[in-house]
Amino acid sequence: MTTKPMFSLALGSGGARGFAHVGVLDVLLRMGYRPSAIAGTIMGALVGALYAAGIAPAGMAEAIGLLDFKSAVSFTALNLGPESVLTADAFEGRLREVLPATFAGLQIPFVCVTADIITGERVVMSAGDLPLAVRASMSIPVLYDPVRTDGRLLVDGGLVDPVPVGAARALGGDPVVAVDVGALLAVPATAEEGVDIRGSKPLLTPDGRTTAIQIGTRSFDIASHWLGAAQLATAAVVITPDVGGYSIADFVDVPAIIGAGTAAAERALPDLRAALVPPAEPERGLFSRLRRALRGRG
Repeated sequence: MTTKPMFSLALGSGGARGFAHVGVLDVLLRMGYRPSAIAGTIMGALVGALYAAGIAPAGMAEAIGLLDFKSAVSFTALNLGPESVLTADAFEGRLREVLPATFAGLQIPFVCVTADIITGERVVMSAGDLPLAVRASMSIPVLYDPVRTDGRLLVDGGLVDPVPVGAARALGGDPVVAVDVGALLAVPATAEEGVDIRGSKPLLTPDGRTTAIQIGTRSFDIASHWLGAAQLATAAVVITPDVGGYSIADFVDVPAIIGAGTAAAERALPDLRAALVPPAEPERGLFSRLRRALRGRG
């Protein structure tokens, strides 16, 4: 009997680019690779929580559709308060419709990463109110109001841990498979051209028109890229969907982003097969002793 390989899964941040996690999970499951533990940040927290709750990738699109991200990122619910532009109360309500009430209702171990905006600490949430924890991990500073809980003011976990490899390892051990959906940096090939390392068209070019939101999100991309590099270096396998041409708010291109995750996971199958070798089964009983004795006589 073949023993299934055990591994932990780290799902990274990236806003709408995180829909690629759904495609990655679909390939992993079809190939028989089932994570034994998951850690997620921002969209990785949402997709990870859905999977840990028993929702298969095929059902995630419907569950995520109920969250109505298009409305969530629109400015129709302007808050204009002292802490944020938008309020995420309605979004949290929808999270409660699709997720278990607490971490205890999950089928496999799961944690999500947030940041304490007051102390700057990385906060790994593993117990208590699950929808609130996922909301906290997804609360982009300034855009969404932070979450107040346990004497902390929690925001977007991507500020401190964009791809939570360490959290996944602490939860489920090695090996860790990481999924990085951040937009990699554009490397200028010539003075006139900018080329993304993944081959996608850069969202910003020196001569193109830009908006404040584009500049802000790109700044976040750059910080996340360098912050996550050290963590990614410790993962057994890193899957990198080609999502560099999408912004964190591209909620109209969800099918294409999921497809990018599918394609990336399929490209990574040789690495996955090499890294996720099933552990050898221990030899037990009379026949095992006889085999050892016969080998000794030879």
